[in-house]
Amino acid sequence: MQMNYLKRKLYKIFREKFILQPAFEEAQKDKQGNGIIKKSKVISISGMIFSSMFIIGSILVREDFNDNFELLVLLVTMSIIFLILSLVAATSKVIYNTEGITSHRLGFKRHLYYNSITSVNYSRIFGGSIVLKGVGIKIIVTFENKGFIDFFQVLKNHFGDEKVKDIEMKLKAWRNQ
Repeated sequence: MQMNYLKRKLYKIFREKFILQPAFEEAQKDKQGNGIIKKSKVISISGMIFSSMFIIGSILVREDFNDNFELLVLLVTMSIIFLILSLVAATSKVIYNTEGITSHRLGFKRHLYYNSITSVNYSRIFGGSIVLKGVGIKIIVTFENKGFIDFFQVLKNHFGDEKVKDIEMKLKAWRNQ
């Protein structure tokens, strides 16, 4: 009973400090005044450390997998995939200004002008996110990005309360979980 309470308390502290607090902080600005939102460094670095430890651990205990080499290969493969996803999260960012939104992910750049956005929707992917769709382009912005609330206010000002009302309700529910 004590252990479950401790785990819940630690999770609540971690979530508040490293996920919620950065999301509701002010977004970074570049020299031109564009807002920049990206993953918290703690989240990105912890993912890379976890996957690296998993790879090293799998290699160190390889003698235990002599009879089941396929399991070792599966563990190492999953660790490498997780490491790549962590690197993607660490290098991804969304830049927004008064004209539109630009998503940078793995060296690819996607840009949507506000007037070319055809839909603004909520998605449960990545724990909660906004999906912006234009003609042939889709940009996903997760709630836990550092400075997300500033970006959401820009969307709200541009599209009006009615179009983002559902997302605002989901954002409040996400914050109060």
